[in-house]
Amino acid sequence: MGESLANRRGVFSGLLLVVGIYIVACGGELLVSAATYSGVTMPYSGGVGQSWIGGGERVQEWQEEEPAERVRLSLRHSGLYRVTLEELAVAGGWLLATVEQAATSGNLLLTSRGVTNAWSLGSDNSLLFYGMAPESQYAPESVYWVSLEQGETMAAIDGSPLGFTGGTNEWFSETISFYGTDYPARQGYSSFTNEPYVTFSPVFKAEREENREALYTVSLPAVALGEWEATVSVRLLSYYHGPERGNHKAQISLGSTVMGVEEWYGEQIRDVSFSFSSTNISNDKVTIKIRNVRLLSQLETDDSLFILTGLRFNYRRRYRAVENLLCWRGGEKLLTEIEGFTAEPEVVLDLSTPFSPVIVENFVTSYDSASSSWRVVVAAGGGGSQYLAASVDGTLKPSVRGARSRVWGSEKSGPEFAIIIPPRAWRDDFKAAVEVLVERRNGQGIATEIYDVEDIYNSFSDGMADPWAIRDFAATMYGSGLRYILLVGSGSLDFLHRRVSVNDYTAALIPTPVAGQRFVSGEGLTAAVDGILGDIDGDGCPDVIIARLPTADASAVATIISKTINYENSLHWRRPVALTADWQNEGKFGDGTSILTATQINLPSWHSPMIMVAMGCRASRWQGLTTTVGAAVKGLYVESGGFVASIGSTADIMGNDGEAFGVALYSQMERTQTVRLGDMVLGAYRELSDKIPFERLYSISLTGDPTLIVHKPPAGTVISIY
Repeated sequence: MGESLANRRGVFSGLLLVVGIYIVACGGELLVSAATYSGVTMPYSGGVGQSWIGGGERVQEWQEEEPAERVRLSLRHSGLYRVTLEELAVAGGWLLATVEQAATSGNLLLTSRGVTNAWSLGSDNSLLFYGMAPESQYAPESVYWVSLEQGETMAAIDGSPLGFTGGTNEWFSETISFYGTDYPARQGYSSFTNEPYVTFSPVFKAEREENREALYTVSLPAVALGEWEATVSVRLLSYYHGPERGNHKAQISLGSTVMGVEEWYGEQIRDVSFSFSSTNISNDKVTIKIRNVRLLSQLETDDSLFILTGLRFNYRRRYRAVENLLCWRGGEKLLTEIEGFTAEPEVVLDLSTPFSPVIVENFVTSYDSASSSWRVVVAAGGGGSQYLAASVDGTLKPSVRGARSRVWGSEKSGPEFAIIIPPRAWRDDFKAAVEVLVERRNGQGIATEIYDVEDIYNSFSDGMADPWAIRDFAATMYGSGLRYILLVGSGSLDFLHRRVSVNDYTAALIPTPVAGQRFVSGEGLTAAVDGILGDIDGDGCPDVIIARLPTADASAVATIISKTINYENSLHWRRPVALTADWQNEGKFGDGTSILTATQINLPSWHSPMIMVAMGCRASRWQGLTTTVGAAVKGLYVESGGFVASIGSTADIMGNDGEAFGVALYSQMERTQTVRLGDMVLGAYRELSDKIPFERLYSISLTGDPTLIVHKPPAGTVISIY
């Protein structure tokens, strides 16, 4: 950002670790599979696709000689899950007879986040349990553990409808939430680092008519008959491109009916709720319109913007199953009749305590030949109790794989360099890509080891994806000699994988901590701050350097490692280089003999890769959800040119930040003839930790091998810091 931020003051917003979610029927998040925006069908997470993360086999056979100590079950959505005893045996390396004996005697322990969960043995020799969607900002999956020890089976109550009078419930109160899958250009909304990073389109602006409004049509399953009142809640997030000026003003309509106008000031999350009549719902669909109705004078530009991040509907729903499943809340009457099953219902559960469901027995099923469907009648109603009814086809399937506990940091001399790869269950092609670097570093006397990040999660965050588990891993291993960590894999801000999958261009393969930036002039971004994970004792100074190769392409990893080895084998690394970047990386960079732009890093004249130090804003922005990245990152993966490593900001820095970091970085060379790149960056972090706010300091990211050797420039060399 250079001079444009020279006199601006950054305001630290802190690390916010809890994501806002809607809690809905059955204790989980019930999302409809699709909604329509401006005539185009847009998918929503939760209603379609597989119920676990990963591109490999759902059930992974245990390969080690010793059997697994426990089996990991991973799942995305709240619902009734089924895993066969044979799948548990295959994943755990256990004898099927042993698992069957354990199941029949209650000796299967099911836990999640330290809490014991109740399970039941299904009719097809399977383990049935109620799984709950994750509530973490970073984890796209919840994790449940099965071990061969005394567990808790579901209790049972009588649900026979015989002898009851007074009829059945006609409807129940349903709540359904919707999230978008689009990516806003600004991404991060300054201090709002706890908001989801995917949203609905578009950004609402008052400046042009085409940006003022948008229509969203959503499906509400099995809407009850008659006329009654429902509610809609809209979550809006407002921000400014420049200084705060003027109010935000949003008009919300259902169909042609204006529900109300909301006006507010400042950057904030705004939750607005309105009541509406069921007559606004047609064929189980409702259309909501959001419009920016702020008026502008002829000379005024519109710096006030807002986006739609969530919709929530509460309405009366009939007792009708969708995809052979229904979750509901008990009504006033004690009997409930549910229709619409295409297969005979197998189970009814009382979910009033979701981690310890109760089986409702003796319900009555019948087949209706006219509609070719099944129905169930059960004594399950009254008060605020929650229930679930499902046939075999209405259950979900988790991913299944075994695990053994690891003892960390017990070696007197552990690895000095840890290379952390994405979960092999998500992507199995990263390990081979980094093995050549492991062999080289071990051959040079730098003890190096590859770690599957899932093993780290299993030990430090109960299996849940969490970047802070990497910090705990670093703290545990530091006493055994750990000094360098390389995270190999992209780390986009779509932590929950709502927009991208594990094979997409910028998936969240290894999540990054985030911090919000806010400048008094109005600019602000969400910074990726990997470097803070190296602060193992919380004193603000990192002890271990954290670097990253931010890509979801294993072949790109192989490219940068090949360039790293070639760089060290050549004499080119003896020639010092200083590179600079300006606002938005639109300027040019040179090595004294050639010129390149951010899109021309592979020019033939740029024949020798080098280390790029780009002390400008967003030069190393790799956490976005698009293929556009900063020049410092783009140059890493050019096969015959570009950069062998780069140092730059994932967000915004001030002009004097870049100057101070550049001086501190190069001053690390004063003590020795050669120094490793990670040691240079670590030294600069430590030198400036009490001088630059950490959301700016740790936005300066090292992409590349932290153990790369940098040679001290010859005496008399002048290095310019721009």
